[in-house]
Amino acid sequence: MGFESCFGIDIRWAALDPAGLEHCRIEAVSDGVTIRSVLVGGRGGRDYGISYTIRCDETWAVQSFSVEDVGGIRLSMRRQDDGWVGADEAHDTRFDGASLIDLAGTPFTNTLAIRALPDQHESTSAAFRVVYVPFDDLAPILDQQRYTVVEPYRSYHYAAVDRSFEVMLPVDRSAIVKDYPGMFRRL
Repeated sequence: MGFESCFGIDIRWAALDPAGLEHCRIEAVSDGVTIRSVLVGGRGGRDYGISYTIRCDETWAVQSFSVEDVGGIRLSMRRQDDGWVGADEAHDTRFDGASLIDLAGTPFTNTLAIRALPDQHESTSAAFRVVYVPFDDLAPILDQQRYTVVEPYRSYHYAAVDRSFEVMLPVDRSAIVKDYPGMFRRL
């Protein structure tokens, strides 16, 4: 058993507080998976309009991503060996060992962590170093996150390692978040 395919589908989430909307498309490409999305919302008293593209290999490991806001601020990074390089091709040592990304205003990037768990048995848990991108300034920081299988292929526990935040995430058979309590709801 494994996760079901989700290629060629469109997904929408409503942001709950403040109100917002995301439209996300997942596509199979010759060398893996491409995710494209647009969203509008707000966080920390600031409204935003964002588009992002994530490119993954066939195992759903992130190879590159770009995020752009409507004001023209853009962040692009790609994996190189055990680290990340920016648009200037400079190796950013802050993110050495980071295997995942987390984009602040979308529940989609939780899918990447759930699929990255070493197995899908109940109580399996893993901590990840993550490139976290807040949507207010698109300035990435290193974050540490832990994911635990609660019910295989159905429910996962996410906890921030370095701060007090945790949430239960119900997912569909493709590991797409259905409900992010208090933040997002799939439409």
